[in-house]
Amino acid sequence: MNDIGIQTDRAFPIFPESKVSLKQNTVDFRDFIKQAIYRTDQRQKDADIAIENMMQGNTGIHETMLELSKADLSLRILNQFRSKTMESYKQIMQMTF
Repeated sequence: MNDIGIQTDRAFPIFPESKVSLKQNTVDFRDFIKQAIYRTDQRQKDADIAIENMMQGNTGIHETMLELSKADLSLRILNQFRSKTMESYKQIMQMTF
């Protein structure tokens, strides 16, 4: 099976926890997807906690809105990535070899 990877810069990896090959300077595609889903889920959980903290009076509206915006943006990016991936898959399936 071919290794499909995403090129990254060592000084600023896309996901620091992902396995980065020192030879090719790439992140495994599967790990990239897993980390993207995990981080999106974590942002959603952080937003939920921020709402609870605001309702209890522990944080202000600005901090809560910031967390909600991060969660929203993360989900939108993941959804766009999914759409583009599915579109690419459909185009590949239509190719004739």
